[in-house]
Amino acid sequence: AEWKEALFNIENVILQTLGFTLYWIPDSHPHKFILYFVRVLEIDDKKVAQKAWDYCNDSCRIDLCVRYEPEIMACAAILMACSSN
Repeated sequence: AEWKEALFNIENVILQTLGFTLYWIPDSHPHKFILYFVRVLEIDDKKVAQKAWDYCNDSCRIDLCVRYEPEIMACAAILMACSSN
């Protein structure tokens, strides 16, 4: 365990030196919040929920999902889905 921790720390230093930005990957994803928020907001249009889901899928391809809390990502996806409808 001691070697594992030391190796992990050295690897982080090397990656940061090479210019990588390290983020903590959250345990939860914004997808689980979308349906709950849509239900609470009483949005009956299923297209809005689907579009928000699609926005969340797209956000996982870039670093947004590790830079912002999943609740914030879900809210932003719902806002963009409502704005585009």
